[in-house]
Amino acid sequence: MIRGFRTFAGGAVFRLFRLWSENRRREALAQLALALAAGRPLPRALALAISSCDWTPIRQAFAHLSEGLAQGLPLPGLLVHPSCRELPAVFRAILGADLPDREKGMILQTRLLSGPVTAGSSGADGLAYLVTEFAVGLLVVLQLLMFVLPQFKEIFRSLDAPLPPLSRAILWIGDLSSPALLVVLLLAPLAGWFLYRGVGHLIGRTHRSQELAEVLRLLPGISHARLPYLLTVIGHPVIFPQTGAALRQVGECLLQREPLDRALAGLHADPLALLLLRLGLQRGKTPAFLAEGADLLETRVTASRQRFMTAVESLLVLGLGTAVGVIAAGVMMPMIAMLELL
Repeated sequence: MIRGFRTFAGGAVFRLFRLWSENRRREALAQLALALAAGRPLPRALALAISSCDWTPIRQAFAHLSEGLAQGLPLPGLLVHPSCRELPAVFRAILGADLPDREKGMILQTRLLSGPVTAGSSGADGLAYLVTEFAVGLLVVLQLLMFVLPQFKEIFRSLDAPLPPLSRAILWIGDLSSPALLVVLLLAPLAGWFLYRGVGHLIGRTHRSQELAEVLRLLPGISHARLPYLLTVIGHPVIFPQTGAALRQVGECLLQREPLDRALAGLHADPLALLLLRLGLQRGKTPAFLAEGADLLETRVTASRQRFMTAVESLLVLGLGTAVGVIAAGVMMPMIAMLELL
């Protein structure tokens, strides 16, 4: 039990440090994004970010970019240098794209406001929390089976009265040489089906809606003539992991003036998200409409994540409570029978 508590405490401390460092990095990256979105050229924006950045790895990466640009080196080559390893891949992809500096700043600002900029990290913290809860609950049950039940084993076997079926089953599980292996073998098929068939689909759909909300926030600052080219540039799996390829197809359809039905269907997103994107791509839509559409999508995404987290957490708590209750009942029933004999 003490070992399990130490493991849980160590994981909690590591999680807090990771969140703290992630927030510091986001603040440093946001300074460059805001400077670019305000219309400053990249060399001047880097100088401003270096002067105000207090996160050393990011400041060193910005300094490397600034020195390289001053020497006339190409930006894509500078971004793949080991000095820029601290910059997230999505940040480097946007910064090295063939776009004006102002549009780069708008895209970076949108991605930073949506959450962590590391690709695929959206929702990972929630799943990590659920996995931690499941591991702690499983550890509690295993501790009961391996260390608590043996204390009652000899007492139960010394009784002349037959044990109830529940008590015999619990003692049989406790006598196994590796109860942890038994639990893993029992739960692995169910967990695999739940994660890969149910949870994966729901999480992927939520991520796609979140990415489309970010695209809607980009549209007000982009002219309708620039929109097709912008979609082909940002339509990359590094920038938008879930919808990048489909967004590129949408941009190509706009360039060739083809119908968008097939390209939009390739997004595999929520029908509301597809409707808002279709309306947002039309000429003449006001920024207020696009902002309200993005807010609506983000509200749906937040509510969907909260419902999912609440449901899974409730199932974990219910399962842990049921397991502990069954073990307690199996222990108490022979004790009650022994008291009745007295």
